[in-house]
Order: sequence, then C-alpha cells, then structure tokens
Amino acid sequence: MIMDETEQMNELILEMLDLFKLESKAYVLKQECFHFNGLVHHVLNNKEKLFENQGIQLMIDLEEQNQITADYKRMEDVLNNLIVNAVYHTPQGGKIFVTRREGIFSIENEGKPINKIHLPYIWDAFYKGQVSQGVIRRGTGLGLSIVKNILELHQIRYGVENTAKGVRFWFEIK
Repeated sequence: MIMDETEQMNELILEMLDLFKLESKAYVLKQECFHFNGLVHHVLNNKEKLFENQGIQLMIDLEEQNQITADYKRMEDVLNNLIVNAVYHTPQGGKIFVTRREGIFSIENEGKPINKIHLPYIWDAFYKGQVSQGVIRRGTGLGLSIVKNILELHQIRYGVENTAKGVRFWFEIK
C-alpha cells in the first residue's frame, strides 16, 4: 500500500513538472516526420491489456495514412492521455471509437456525457468534475491539461463534445 502511494506521488510530481515546462513554454518541440496512423497503432497495442481487462472493444477507422510533422514523443503523450481517459470513462464491456476522417482525429467512448457545466473546465489542471460520494476518480487530474498544452504548442485545434454514444475528444491532423 505504501509503495502504491509512493508511486502515485512520484507520478504526480513528474506530471506536475512536465506540465510546468509546457505551460511556461520552456519545452522546445522536436519536430520530425512520421506516420501518424503508425503512432496510433503503437499506442493502442501498448494499451491492449488495459482494454482486455475492462472488456472494452476498440472500433478503429483511420483514413489513409500520411506523414505529419510534429514532436513524436509529445503526440504519443497526447494519444496515451486521451486513450487512458476514454478507458476510465467507458463502462465495462463498452466500446471506444478511434477515427480519423478529413483531417480530424478523434477518440470517442461510450458512457455518460460530461455535464455541460463542466465542459469548459476539463482542460484545467486537477479538474475532475463533481465528485459524487462513492465515486473514485482515477489519475492525477493533469492528463487533459497536458494534452491541451501539447496541442497548443503544436498550434493544433482541439476540442471535446458530448455525443449520442458518450464523449468525443478530437484534434486536427496537420
């Protein structure tokens, strides 16, 4: 138990330092050309056990692959954060839809929509929405803020919206 808490504190401190660098614009992007779809598949493969453990079915629909110029490691961080967020908010046995159409990449999870009151704040550090009694909030509360800062450093438009299925996070692929 103490080891778990120590690891959680370590993760929180590292994410806080990372976020501080991103917010202070002290981070310099390492621009390189790579196949975005390849990165998506790499991240999804690394999360395979997480999907299996939750009984989550992935629905993948990616338009033809092309190269993009971006910071590979930081875009990997974006995908990891958005996918883990989707898993946390998808019910056991639910579906996550990973799509790329007309220059827009999105991750949509089945589940409860985000209360409209909370939508403008979900990109803020430590914001986890209203916590109900008995509901355990996972993560550090920094993931979406890190996503926001990385995408803004890349000058990429992004957003979130409620859908008929659940919640969809999206960003443009340049």
